[in-house]
Amino acid sequence: MLPKLIVMGIRKSNYNKISAFFFIASILSSALFLNACSDKEDKSDKELNAESDVSKTGADQPGKNHENRTGRTAGANEGDNDIEEKTAEVQKKEDIGYANTIANSQPILLQDNDILEIKDAHYILWNKITLKDDAKLIIKDSLFEHMHSYSFQYSLDAFDNSKVIVKDSEIRSSEWLNWNFFNNASLALSNAEQKESGIWHSFMHDAKAAVKNSRFYGTMGGNAEFDIENSPDLFIEQVFPAGAYAVQEFPPFMDSFSFPDPGDLNIGTRLNIKNSTASAWGITVSPQNNISIYNTGYLTVTFAIGEPWNGAAVELDNLHAGLYRDNTWRIEDTTLRLVNVTANRWSPIVGGNNTLILKNSELADNAFSWGNAKIIIENCTASFLMAKENVKMTVRDSVISGDVVAGDNSRITLINTEVKGKTAEEGRGKIIYQKKAAY
Repeated sequence: MLPKLIVMGIRKSNYNKISAFFFIASILSSALFLNACSDKEDKSDKELNAESDVSKTGADQPGKNHENRTGRTAGANEGDNDIEEKTAEVQKKEDIGYANTIANSQPILLQDNDILEIKDAHYILWNKITLKDDAKLIIKDSLFEHMHSYSFQYSLDAFDNSKVIVKDSEIRSSEWLNWNFFNNASLALSNAEQKESGIWHSFMHDAKAAVKNSRFYGTMGGNAEFDIENSPDLFIEQVFPAGAYAVQEFPPFMDSFSFPDPGDLNIGTRLNIKNSTASAWGITVSPQNNISIYNTGYLTVTFAIGEPWNGAAVELDNLHAGLYRDNTWRIEDTTLRLVNVTANRWSPIVGGNNTLILKNSELADNAFSWGNAKIIIENCTASFLMAKENVKMTVRDSVISGDVVAGDNSRITLINTEVKGKTAEEGRGKIIYQKKAAY
């Protein structure tokens, strides 16, 4: 059952005991807005006119089937012993007029018809949240803080027909924390303050978001739908499926905007925006895409090297934040063209049995590669790196400003690489440190 301290200011309905959940890795970009602000200041005047070099080396044809060590190593539960201390530090900073303050370091599982309502409370959670079936999490007239000790340690994962409803409340969080929505799950944000939130929202399958008078940063893939009204700050990323065709420009100010256009093909998502402002946009380009983006500011681009390619080795060089007047990337059957586009730092990922080589580039992160993929990063900067499943990542002569996390059966090898954040090993994940490159 829930700890006794989670009772005041909470309405429980059929709340079952807490259990661990099974993490499902979604092939989505992460919370890249952490980098977008600095990109606007540092890179907006930088113009990149040179022809972009993209090469595919040592690859089969696409298949038809789908010691410069800094920081410290954190275990999967690192930081749990000092939750009370951290919570006390948070509370000292607040002059809170809520009826109750609630601190919880246990995971939350809502399933069947469970309803957890947080009302008129300052609620601080240092763990994960899972919703299944027809469960609901309702946050009203409250301050809700979702915290962790290192990047992507915890998340919210909503499945089936579950709902998350936030109304007239403030949401805060640690950086690099995801709220993920799958199947027919939905999120409703109304008058939600999020100036101190590092949450990125991801929507797949038929998941939906309804946003009013609230900041919102999120990824949409599959058949996801977003209805947004009166948002002062948006960062929306579109994941293009295999075979997608689009010619698009993403504006900063929108009285009325919808996507996709009638001429765009093979795109299942639906985006409707009214009376809102976008501070940045994002796209994920997949195999068999033909995508052209015009006249767009602060665009984060993700190349997803995956199915139906099998055994491919793709090399990307000189990916930088800045202005691209007219540049085209061609990788096998995939084309991306940027015309008068200001790019943020880039975020390529790879999956399956494919290999991705990144050189001399400014990366936002590499956090959502999957399968048995291999990644080689040379002479790059990045904010964050994470490997999951059986991914093998080698990083040479680079600087990582944030955390490096190895989970599942993955392996990350750091060669002459500086990590300014934390390093964390989860499950059987391993981080290996070398002083000299072994070619």
